[in-house]
Amino acid sequence: MKEKVDEELNFEQHMSYYRKAYASVYDLKFLQQNMFVIPVPFSKEHKAMLAHVKELMEYQNGMVAIHPRFNKLITALRTAVENGEGMLDKDATSFDDCFDAFRMSLLFWH
Repeated sequence: MKEKVDEELNFEQHMSYYRKAYASVYDLKFLQQNMFVIPVPFSKEHKAMLAHVKELMEYQNGMVAIHPRFNKLITALRTAVENGEGMLDKDATSFDDCFDAFRMSLLFWH
């Protein structure tokens, strides 16, 4: 995707440069202002993304609306199971890839 929008392909090196050169202001907001495509490490962010989706869907009524034609996403949301440790139970959740894309798409919505 970075290649399609003509961004630096070696994003790890690019982010490392940002971290060192702009340490006092380096955060997610800084990345949003300086990169079009921001890599999301699921290994570090998956629990926070799941909690964020849960917050938007359960506690902030009406914050997210889903068109009925997205039946795989609706099924994924209905079958999503958290394992008790803040992690998605992939075996119990239908269309877990669709659910992962959904929670990643909501990452920057507050």
